[in-house]
Amino acid sequence: RILTSMSVNFVGRPIEVNFLYDNIDKIGQGSELQTIVSHPGMDMDQVMGVCLYFLAHSHTSFNIIRTRNETTLKLADDKSYTFIDIGGVYDPSKRKFDHHMPKPEMRNGVQLSATGMVWEEFKLTITCELLYTAGYATEMEKLTVPTAAFIENAVLRDINMRDNGNFYNIQSQPLYSTIYSRIERMGSGRNGLKPKTYLTALEMCFNELFEAVNDYVTNVYQSNKLMHSLYSRNIEKDVLIIPSSVNWRRVLEVDNWNSEPQYANLISVITYGSSSRTEFKVYVTKDSHGIDKAKLVIHYLPQEYRKNVLYLHNNLFMGKTNDLEAAYALAGTAVQDHKLVSGLSADIRGRRNEALRDEDFLGTNVEPAILLDSSSGTSIPDDLDVDQM
Repeated sequence: RILTSMSVNFVGRPIEVNFLYDNIDKIGQGSELQTIVSHPGMDMDQVMGVCLYFLAHSHTSFNIIRTRNETTLKLADDKSYTFIDIGGVYDPSKRKFDHHMPKPEMRNGVQLSATGMVWEEFKLTITCELLYTAGYATEMEKLTVPTAAFIENAVLRDINMRDNGNFYNIQSQPLYSTIYSRIERMGSGRNGLKPKTYLTALEMCFNELFEAVNDYVTNVYQSNKLMHSLYSRNIEKDVLIIPSSVNWRRVLEVDNWNSEPQYANLISVITYGSSSRTEFKVYVTKDSHGIDKAKLVIHYLPQEYRKNVLYLHNNLFMGKTNDLEAAYALAGTAVQDHKLVSGLSADIRGRRNEALRDEDFLGTNVEPAILLDSSSGTSIPDDLDVDQM
């Protein structure tokens, strides 16, 4: 008998979801692909896994059985239903996706959760569905693979790690997902048994994936195309000047997920606006741990450029100048500082901030700042129409 039947809306694609008790005799024949068995209650891994499974299949209705009753599980197994986050078996060919087994299933150094297992089986289909829904059908051929990699690292890696108890390593890399704790709280106690709560969580998971796709295409993919073009022209690889409309922070955050980041040598970014070339912001980039690679050290900056510094952040990661040459000089202080601190631990680097504000900290025998020649290929490109960004 059906406990309740409700509808969930995946951006214009309504899906009917039937929640059932242990008695599943009334499920019709031919419903194997549409019937999902999982555990009672609700957690992030289970819900996201179900959400991904919905996206991978074009059905307009699904049955969800949440139980630990051994008789029901045996009957469901005999009927070849899909198992997510229960059953103790990982066998994609039989649609069994459970990570609770003695030998962990690993991908790229990360243990897969049930979510990760569903994703591994259907990731290209799911990504195409999300791109199509987001309005990128005409660009699907070039976007599918990089967008799938982004979803995997930005959203699903968090779930894989947390649901397998690996909380410590989560801090080693910037993460995107923001709903894990919210859904875990929603699923606590008897509240997680309510079908309405479950459907709300399903919609949250879909929206997270949908927003991630839009974020990648608009803020990462497009910005990276221009950023990579400018960076490849540079003779110097440690400083890049780009329009302020380029979302370079998101590009570098995603690049840091790669085993061999293409911007690994980039220490400082200089930005300028499309309407004014009299104000330049200078930033320090971050490493894969989210820690500044260096600091903007005013002590390294030649005296003649200090009058052009309009602002220097208290934590020395960002400054502003009214002159391009001064901006290069200020960026050069970060390059020089990076060479000094690259061998230091993150803890020691973090404690340097206060001391670096004291001009006597490093003594008087400090080499002059590394001045970057603005004519060496790192000047503002004349052929760049920043208003098109």
